[in-house]
Amino acid sequence: MLDFGYYNMDCMAGMAEFPDKYFDLAVVDPPYFSGPERRGFYGRKISPIGVQRIYEKSECWQVPDEDYFKELFRVSNEQIIWGCNYFEYQFAPGRIVWDKCNGNSDFSDCEIAYCSMHDSVRLFRYMWNGMFQGKSISEGHIQQGNKKLNEKRIHPTQKPKALYDWIFDRYAKPGQKIAFVGSTGAGKTTITNLINRFYDIQDGKIRYDGININKIKKADLRHSLGIVLQDTQLFTDTVMENIRYGKLDATDEEVIAAAKLANVDEFAEKLPDGWNTMIGENGKELSGGERQRISIARAILVNPRILILDEATSSIDTRTEVKIQNAFNKLMEGRTSFIVAHRLSTVRDADTILVMRDGRVIEQGSHDELLARPGSYYAKLYNSQFDQAS
Repeated sequence: MLDFGYYNMDCMAGMAEFPDKYFDLAVVDPPYFSGPERRGFYGRKISPIGVQRIYEKSECWQVPDEDYFKELFRVSNEQIIWGCNYFEYQFAPGRIVWDKCNGNSDFSDCEIAYCSMHDSVRLFRYMWNGMFQGKSISEGHIQQGNKKLNEKRIHPTQKPKALYDWIFDRYAKPGQKIAFVGSTGAGKTTITNLINRFYDIQDGKIRYDGININKIKKADLRHSLGIVLQDTQLFTDTVMENIRYGKLDATDEEVIAAAKLANVDEFAEKLPDGWNTMIGENGKELSGGERQRISIARAILVNPRILILDEATSSIDTRTEVKIQNAFNKLMEGRTSFIVAHRLSTVRDADTILVMRDGRVIEQGSHDELLARPGSYYAKLYNSQFDQAS
């Protein structure tokens, strides 16, 4: 397999070197029309306006076919694909539109990319017209208009660095684990209830991918969330169907695979009718830990973009918690996770820990940062739990 680095090689040969879903995000700009051989100025060393080009003339280039996209989707979890409107390939509805603010230019007013990370359209405005580079005057910015300040172009279809800065800042940061900790009544669960719009805030804004969540339909918002709450709601139905409630069109194989990740199989296969054993209302026949594992299996089955865990292991013994924590770690890869926890040992590996008291965030940092901070409230909470455990 190839090491990390820069490669000038056939992309199909390069992708073949990587296993399935190796990359979190692939940003690609493949050829989408047979242009260079028809546009002679692409081969000029000096443009008509005097800008030096350092790329060589390309006699022809190959527009990718379906095999290219299948391979791209194989090696990456998420994709941003420029020129998606030119290809004879069916993409989902998510789009990024780059408005080039090019006025009366003969070139296209914008370029379009497929984005796998949302179903809506996002707009980026940045002038990219000859000597003029920079955001449009209508947004209160000044065009550079100075070729000494311009980016040096190394390819005729090159996108501006500012566009990629915007893309990576917006899309290349999934997977953070954010933990809310604090004493009972501090407001931890209230925040998760606001994120999934169990009720709406009266002032301020919560943004999801830059969008005020009050502008997102509740059904659409919750479809992208996987939630494991402190209290598990089960129904009078089989073990299998209670798990399938997380994704109603899931196959039996998908349900069982999710259940095994949550260690449901350890008790389900011992029940009188196995996966088809009927559960009474709220799962009265099951222990608290068994009910919680069914709830966790539901979240795994959804495979959500954002995961919310509200005291998700509160009813589970320490031995089972270790097993489920391993399953959670796999589930949280590549997606943002919000974790509400009273047991601070479960959030030590969180990227950011928000410490709450009386409805306010009073401290923020990693586990090690908070422990090292003089007079830290988090350190007092953590040490008190450690003393009780010992």
